[in-house]
Amino acid sequence: MRSYRTLCTVPMVILVGCASVKLPRSYVETVPQVDATTLGSIIANYMKDTYPATKTTLVLVPPEPRQAENPFTHSLLQSLSHAGFALADPTTHDGPNLHRLSYYVSAFDCGALVRLTVDGHQATRCYAQEAHRIVPVTPLTLSN
Repeated sequence: MRSYRTLCTVPMVILVGCASVKLPRSYVETVPQVDATTLGSIIANYMKDTYPATKTTLVLVPPEPRQAENPFTHSLLQSLSHAGFALADPTTHDGPNLHRLSYYVSAFDCGALVRLTVDGHQATRCYAQEAHRIVPVTPLTLSN
């Protein structure tokens, strides 16, 4: 009986441990239902509304090399730069008003799940494509 309980408990402990692991890289999955270029621009606007662009330097945690050439990342970089953010090399560790930004984009129902992590604080929201625009379909969820 004891070994059966142990056998049932071990997978749960492993799953909980995996769920709490912080990914060292950003992640971008292709989401055909949502225009990635427009979504990158929307996320840059969120950052601009949250941080003073002209006084903020962002270090974007890059996705894995096999995901590096994606339209979302290109749009996000271009939109952040256009908004006035200074962008630092990922190897930069400190500086005035420096914030580390990682992003996670994944398919979810008929749209995209986007999770931003800035200095350990997360903002999560789902978006869907409607005709010629992208709309949020869930409230913005903030967590530490």
